[in-house]
Amino acid sequence: MGDRDWKRLGGFAGVKLLLLHAGLSAYWAAGGTALLGLLSDGINEMAAERATSTIAMIWSVAVLKVAVALIGLGVLRDWFTSAVAPLALSVTRFVALVLLLYAGMQLAGGLLVVAGLIESGAETGTAFRAYLLLWGPLWLAIGVGFSLLSWAETERALSSSTRHCRGL
Repeated sequence: MGDRDWKRLGGFAGVKLLLLHAGLSAYWAAGGTALLGLLSDGINEMAAERATSTIAMIWSVAVLKVAVALIGLGVLRDWFTSAVAPLALSVTRFVALVLLLYAGMQLAGGLLVVAGLIESGAETGTAFRAYLLLWGPLWLAIGVGFSLLSWAETERALSSSTRHCRGL
């Protein structure tokens, strides 16, 4: 298995994790309660109220996650025309950057709190530990997957354009 194949495999893993996370969001939007205890008290209160705006927001998040995952899968599977492919690849790069920064900063901050190097104004209970052990690493893994996807497909696009320029 070549270097690009491993990157593509990582990209597929990122897409699958994002689809699983989208499924969890849809489950919560439909009224499911499993794993809600691992989220903040504010989110739990909103979920318990079942306000139409909250349900609509959660469904919107689920749909957005599916759309981004499908764009990533489309880039990996060459579903896009040559006119749209660069835009789709840019979306995967943007998603990778945002998730790596978001998860990386959140995890770094959380680890600094755990190490006692900084004080936290917020409670460091179940939701805090769940973020450090579950949600943060999940977002980071998705970000790494989308980074690998972007890297592999950028290499492919560059090698393809080089061959095309040389008339191969």
